[in-house]
Amino acid sequence: MSKVSCIYKIISPDNYYYIGSTKDFSERFNMHLRNLKNGTHHNKYMQNCYNKYPVGWQCIMLEEVKDIKSLTEIEQKYINEHYKQPGCMNLSSIAGKPLAYKGMKKRPMSEHTKEKISLWRKGKPMSQSAKAKLSMLHKGKTWEEKYGVEGAKQRRENWKLRSLQSKLIS
Repeated sequence: MSKVSCIYKIISPDNYYYIGSTKDFSERFNMHLRNLKNGTHHNKYMQNCYNKYPVGWQCIMLEEVKDIKSLTEIEQKYINEHYKQPGCMNLSSIAGKPLAYKGMKKRPMSEHTKEKISLWRKGKPMSQSAKAKLSMLHKGKTWEEKYGVEGAKQRRENWKLRSLQSKLIS
């Protein structure tokens, strides 16, 4: 089967829908279904809908697009028409830019968020595979490279303190 570039519409059994564009119509729908079946789809609304209604999904071609360069522009027209309409499951108002898509550059975290995550993880055991990955990551690095200048200073002080304490106990 030859590749067909187009604007498509995926319709759930309860008539919710998603609009997208692709350079290969049949492969793209199969990719959506594969991700939905695996529970890894980038669109949380589609994933939740699929979890509730896993059978009866359809994909229809809205418009075949011969000029691939105009694909995103044409998709944008459809999204402008449908975004935020009842039943539309598109997360983004911008064509070709799904939100939280795997592989996309993530938004930088604030220091406050990093601190909250750090506090949440403190005291939780780390898996052996995670330990091995960290070990490989840090092999051959100085403490300054691993923990920064201030962190390295603190670690050296803690190490010296523990060393003294163990000598006093012995």
